[in-house]
Amino acid sequence: MRAHLRVLLIDFLGSQSDPSDREAILMDGAIANEATALRAFKALAGSEGWFRRLADGRIADAMRTDGPQSNAQMDILTRALAKTSDAVVRLIRDNWLPDVVNDLRSWSVLQWLPRWTDEALSLALTIIGRTDMASSMIDHRAGSIAVEQPEVALRLVCARLERELVEAVAQSEARAAALPAIQGETAEEQVAERLAERGRDPIRNLLERNHDWDSLAGIAETWPRESLDVLSPWFTRALGHLDRINGRQHKIGYPLGLEADFRFDGENDLDLPEGSLLGAIRIAVERLADADPPAFRAWILANQATALTPVQRLIAHGIAHRPAEYATDGLEFVLGDERRYFLGSIHDLHGTIKRMVRAVSPFWTRDQIRRFEERVQSFAPPPPSDETDPKGRMSWRHSMRRTQLDLLRALPARQRSPEAARQVHEDERRYGRDRAGASFSGVRMIGSVIEADGMAKASDADIINAFAELPDATGWDNPGNWMSGGNVQLARAFATFSKDHIDRALGILSRLGPTNGTRAAGYAIDALSEAAPPETVFELVRDVTGRGFDAEEFRHSVARALDRMARRSVEVPEDLIDLLESWVANPLVTEGDDKDAEEAEDEHEVTGEDAGSDEAGPVEQSSLWGHGGFGAFPGGDVPVADAVTHIRLMRGQTDQALAFLSRYLDRQKGIRAWEMLASYLPHLAQADPAHRVAFLDRLLTEVGGVVGSKRFAEFLAWSQRADHDLVERHIDDWRKSPSTSARQAYGEIVALDALLRPDHVASAERLERIMGEPSERSARAGATLSAAHVLAEEVDAARRRGLAPRPFAGRGRAWRLVGRPGAFQAQR
Repeated sequence: MRAHLRVLLIDFLGSQSDPSDREAILMDGAIANEATALRAFKALAGSEGWFRRLADGRIADAMRTDGPQSNAQMDILTRALAKTSDAVVRLIRDNWLPDVVNDLRSWSVLQWLPRWTDEALSLALTIIGRTDMASSMIDHRAGSIAVEQPEVALRLVCARLERELVEAVAQSEARAAALPAIQGETAEEQVAERLAERGRDPIRNLLERNHDWDSLAGIAETWPRESLDVLSPWFTRALGHLDRINGRQHKIGYPLGLEADFRFDGENDLDLPEGSLLGAIRIAVERLADADPPAFRAWILANQATALTPVQRLIAHGIAHRPAEYATDGLEFVLGDERRYFLGSIHDLHGTIKRMVRAVSPFWTRDQIRRFEERVQSFAPPPPSDETDPKGRMSWRHSMRRTQLDLLRALPARQRSPEAARQVHEDERRYGRDRAGASFSGVRMIGSVIEADGMAKASDADIINAFAELPDATGWDNPGNWMSGGNVQLARAFATFSKDHIDRALGILSRLGPTNGTRAAGYAIDALSEAAPPETVFELVRDVTGRGFDAEEFRHSVARALDRMARRSVEVPEDLIDLLESWVANPLVTEGDDKDAEEAEDEHEVTGEDAGSDEAGPVEQSSLWGHGGFGAFPGGDVPVADAVTHIRLMRGQTDQALAFLSRYLDRQKGIRAWEMLASYLPHLAQADPAHRVAFLDRLLTEVGGVVGSKRFAEFLAWSQRADHDLVERHIDDWRKSPSTSARQAYGEIVALDALLRPDHVASAERLERIMGEPSERSARAGATLSAAHVLAEEVDAARRRGLAPRPFAGRGRAWRLVGRPGAFQAQR
């Protein structure tokens, strides 16, 4: 039977809802045949009759294999869940569960169960507990499962969390064993080290930075009691491990005062996002407190003995969420353990308990207010026994007194007794009204000690003194104030100031010297070149250079300014161009020059990834088409050389520009510099031909890295039309290069010339060799890239004119070479 008929027959058999014995024999034969087995399994998926017939036979046998046939059963089992879910669960238990390699197959079926049984849940919990499954795979289904069976959804989530907790505990224990003791000499340094370590703790990150459980918030809001029944014990265990492994000495309050930082309303000063786990637990507590007070009180009773700050904060938050209902509960809670006076966050060490007292105290009776005040006013625990320093003991007593102040101040003023009101008044005068905790002042830019607006209001003497205190050598830093900028920021502000106050700026610069005014002068010259009178800028350059102002950054600023003036169609004086040329001839030696030179030398050397034979395959990025990309402009004398060349060309002085570049080549052989200057090479066409050819031959020969450079590939492609002989003298260097990108560029350059200029016989002959020799694979890739781009441009141009593109038959031999069948496809 022909193959397509066999397929049709299998599909027909598989569509039968109640197959006969004869049909079963035919289907069994199709499954037994390796060539048609997968087609047969696909065809019968969804048929209840076939599933009943084959479940314990062919389907179970295929499940025990490890390959495509086993994978094919996932669709069959999933589609059988609707009516025979018990049989599906049994098949998974017997055939897939014994081998962990099948766990993802099992989960891909079980997740679609219409109704979860205890046995199915047991299988899923086993699979999730032993397999590294993405949390999103479980979260995706948990939200749907929770609609009918919230307990099942939460137990599935918790199984994944248990596995993550086991891994986090192991990692945290390993880190704790490897970490040295806190080494900071001062208390501030020790705090900084502890905070840094907190941010890297695996358990803490699991609790606070886990954002994988998008469904949990919705589940917690709808089923708060069920959510707390499952998540609360896990949360407490995780905190217990965190305290055991990373527990630090705390002199008062509960452990883990800074961990699990919930985003409670009124306490999240920074508007930071909340992790999905913490958010779900918070929402569950809020909803349970609202909807089911008896259940919430039972939860409080079960957890109030847990001596961990995050758990105690949750209880206080839930009480504050419905204060009228839980006013008495709140009083008994806060007075039940003095450690609860310190329930808060890093932003306010008493923030959570103060918020609870503030919420519930309006509903207290006078006797309850009196009980609270008496207990708080009597709170005066002695300093720790190891605190022997008198100042430390005094600081402890002040801290406890401030705790009293914070708690008493949480009472409504009208409810305070005269004694409590007097203590609040006296202690506020002593300690102020600030909260006890860390403050965040926001992002702060480190700017100039005097900004441009301030300079406009300041005297010239004030500005000069600022530069005297912050000479150029300070750079970005202010030795006297690390939150203020140094000379760089001051010079930038001065440049902005100079635009609107030219005369004042010139006067100030006349009173600055090379050590404190060079950067400011350079920045000001650069800024003034945008719109100031040209002669003002030119005279300023002459003045400061005549007084010895000089630095690499200063030279760059002046070069950029004079180049900008030329672009404004201002004629730059010859003496200033000579100044730039003298800078190029006499570069400043700065730290790092040797390293930069080595990097420039090495930049275009062939690496292991771009060398060798063509067997590794062609490079697909075109050298002649596409965007040029981004690159850092080289430093040193390159910006000055760029400005000289451009100014000369803008003045029409092509011979002078060529002479300058020729002299520059005598000392500059770095490819990075010449790639930046390569864009000027076509503009030398009007220069003396002999000198131009001699210079270009030297450039293409003496500068290492030219071969393979995208900029120089573009220049050679352009030169095919303007100076074909130049290309012929150097193009073979590209063909012989060990670099695949260079060889590809060779093919692009040759093909482009042969396709557009058929009279260039040499290019046509090169193209014929490229397309005919197997060893020219990279060059052939380049040739086909050129052909594809040229053809695309021709087609686009023809369409714009409403014409049909030329057929290959009407083109020359070069087109027939690159257009032969398979030429383009072979390079893909």
